[in-house]
Amino acid sequence: IVVPTLSSYVPGNICKANAKEFLKNAKYVNLKTENNENKDESSYFKRTIQGKEIVFEIHDTVANFTKSDWKKVVAVFVSGNDYEFKDWPKHENIVTILLKVKGFYLKYSDLNLPKNIEKWNITKLEIHRTKRHLDNSIQNEFWNKLEEFLLLPRYRDAKFSK
Repeated sequence: IVVPTLSSYVPGNICKANAKEFLKNAKYVNLKTENNENKDESSYFKRTIQGKEIVFEIHDTVANFTKSDWKKVVAVFVSGNDYEFKDWPKHENIVTILLKVKGFYLKYSDLNLPKNIEKWNITKLEIHRTKRHLDNSIQNEFWNKLEEFLLLPRYRDAKFSK
């Protein structure tokens, strides 16, 4: 499960409405300026990691997650606000959550970082406002960082054993 920011629009970041297009097809859709009428409403897509096809889900809210759902959460996109984690398990703080789930902050290259992003264990990804041909390299960076994270011992044995 990948959890994009709940905010409907944070400049240069992703939410459920444009997450799949970026994560699956390497195309960032600016919801303020681009027509997104043909978007795929499904929140599922497949990606091959370590030769194994994995089904990823996109959820913009974690409020009703079960224990089973929490075990599947591998990445979160944040906008830099503490309240983003209010529906996450109460016994965990942001620091411990970001040790268990890979955190990302996607932003336009010309924008400043929020203060919390500098403090949190977050991978910062920067896209250019007008150069959509560069989206592919940023999407590759996302998948490389997530794969590195998933191959850490706590994930490797559970998810990628053959």
